[in-house]
Amino acid sequence: MGGAQMGYNWQVEHPKGYRWIPNVFGIEAEWGRLHYKESIGGLSEVAEPAQYPGYLDYTTTLKNYGFIGGRVGYAVDKVLVYFKGGAVFTDMKSKLCSAPEKSCLNGRPGTTDKSTGAGYALGGGLEYALNDKWSIKAEYLMMNLPSMSTTGTGTTYGVPPEIWPLGFAMHQTMDNFHTAKVGLNYHF
Repeated sequence: MGGAQMGYNWQVEHPKGYRWIPNVFGIEAEWGRLHYKESIGGLSEVAEPAQYPGYLDYTTTLKNYGFIGGRVGYAVDKVLVYFKGGAVFTDMKSKLCSAPEKSCLNGRPGTTDKSTGAGYALGGGLEYALNDKWSIKAEYLMMNLPSMSTTGTGTTYGVPPEIWPLGFAMHQTMDNFHTAKVGLNYHF
């Protein structure tokens, strides 16, 4: 997993007698690239078409995500402890194949679907200032991602390809996706 972020923080003085009140407020945008794949095999038998019997295999791939949100924190000397939350946007791809090799090859019927959607993200982290321009951080982010469905039409990959209704439907939910990151920030 790798990516980049940018944001803007405001730091204010603690009111006299209220050092426990958060004193850092900010907005942040983040883009991440990862390669996450989840596969389920042998789901059920395919009855139609009769010339392509077999079992369904389902694969979901997540490659990119974007985050935009806010953060609130508590800074003392060179250390910032913060919480963040906001919206997360993803692109997912699903593939459903009637073949044990999950490849939709050898004339086996299958279907693919792409989805982009929005969810929410919550997390927190710890940032330490190395000097006036550089800081390092460790962060946890939980993303609740949108669900995805693959339905309806299947394609037999062959020469020439054929298309017909396969009579199956799959609904995939990624549930919560958890990330832990270490980063280096430059302050303008």
